[in-house]
Amino acid sequence: MMITRILAYRVELPLHEGSYKWSGGKSVSAFDSTVVAVETDAGVTGYGEVCPLGPFYLPAYATGARTGIAELGPHLIGEDPTQLGKLNRRMDAALLGHPYVKSAIDMACWDILGKVTGQPVCILLGGRYGEDFGLYRAISQEAPAASSTPFRKSRAPPPESIIRAILLRFFQFPSCCNGRPAKCAADTAQSCDPWGS
Repeated sequence: MMITRILAYRVELPLHEGSYKWSGGKSVSAFDSTVVAVETDAGVTGYGEVCPLGPFYLPAYATGARTGIAELGPHLIGEDPTQLGKLNRRMDAALLGHPYVKSAIDMACWDILGKVTGQPVCILLGGRYGEDFGLYRAISQEAPAASSTPFRKSRAPPPESIIRAILLRFFQFPSCCNGRPAKCAADTAQSCDPWGS
């Protein structure tokens, strides 16, 4: 089996809540994601994705991912996508660093390997760990009452992390979320003054 073509698609992922706001007046209404399709001569296509958390964290991230994928593509044509170790060495030789660029291609090749072996990727990576998993849920910086709305409307399990140290100061989290205790963490890296919190 050989890679015949690598395609990268820009996909804007609109936010369910309309926008995500954080300190400094920053906000985003859609994430600039890149979906990669790796096509093979056997007719099997694998898919992967790389998506930043908005342009204010790393402004060139999304465009850089697509540029890096375009740079890597010609080096991977003719390679066997199921030989992941060899393929990753080839990517490293063609582009030093930038693991985020390679991640979507790597995911797509794992997807191909799973399809041709009839195995879920989690089994290929060593086996399933439990029946469920913690979810990551960031809450937009809003007034305290508005910030609690996603918890009350959500049917998903409680979030594992909440990014907004300022909310920890002004917002009292419900002791229980959908019948399970909520776990919270804070990220103060985005213009939040940890000494004033």
